[in-house]
Amino acid sequence: MNKTDNDLSFNYAELDYEAMVQTAELAFSRLRDNVSSELGKLYPCGPLSPKETRNLKNAIDNLAREANFLVTVAETLQTLYGMQEREAVKIVNHPLDKEIYQD
Repeated sequence: MNKTDNDLSFNYAELDYEAMVQTAELAFSRLRDNVSSELGKLYPCGPLSPKETRNLKNAIDNLAREANFLVTVAETLQTLYGMQEREAVKIVNHPLDKEIYQD
């Protein structure tokens, strides 16, 4: 997808549902790969040198951060998929916090 149907006019905003889903799917895929990569760094063999200990700690910190992002993206993606069966959608944590109704 190169173009979306997002529209940000003077007093109106329209979000392209398919673009949101594709963006969340991409984020999920990349974060899942990042978590897998960081997990692979947690299995050194034998005693650890100070440098290896630092590297392991950094990998654990990165894993925790990426896993936290992955939880957020998975929840968001699940909600986007579930929106298809809902009559109304409310956007929260938005400065205007208004209910948005689908056509």
